Amino acid sequence: MLNICKIKPSDLAVSVEVDPYVPITVRTFSAPIGAVFYRVGNFETSLVEVPIDPLSGTVRGVKVVSLDRVGTSIDDGVLPLFQGLPVVPQECIPEKRQDEHREVTIAVADGRLVIDWSGGKQLDTKAVHGRLSFLIGSGELLGAVVESLSQAEQQSLLAHLPSASPTPDSERLTPRG
Repeated sequence: MLNICKIKPSDLAVSVEVDPYVPITVRTFSAPIGAVFYRVGNFETSLVEVPIDPLSGTVRGVKVVSLDRVGTSIDDGVLPLFQGLPVVPQECIPEKRQDEHREVTIAVADGRLVIDWSGGKQLDTKAVHGRLSFLIGSGELLGAVVESLSQAEQQSLLAHLPSASPTPDSERLTPRG
């Protein structure tokens, strides 16, 4: 689990890259930052990497390296939202990387990508930074959303999906409310 202690306002630019090899990379840096990584997935067919600035603990983006399960979208509009990037407590910043085995699903629809590794845990906060949002529940990072995808970006993402079966509703992100 990746604990979040606060959401820090930021004016960093958000870069979104979708390509035929790595499904999607979203980041708030262009030069190396010496990032450490929180990695989540089953490590066979799914892997998501979350870069963390090792000095400040700020979560600096999300990268879907591989994916294989289609989930359902969520109505995260009911969540309290805070502008900025999540921050990991100093004592919880991984030294190089932290791996967590969890199932990851994605949903691509209506110009948005939802990346879900919640395992059915409820959400209570949304940290928004440009086109990128992070979904948090009980102080834990549980997913991410990329907004305003073009048709070409959506088609490229969908091309990465094998004929995967949708995730049951009981395993999707659920806002508290």
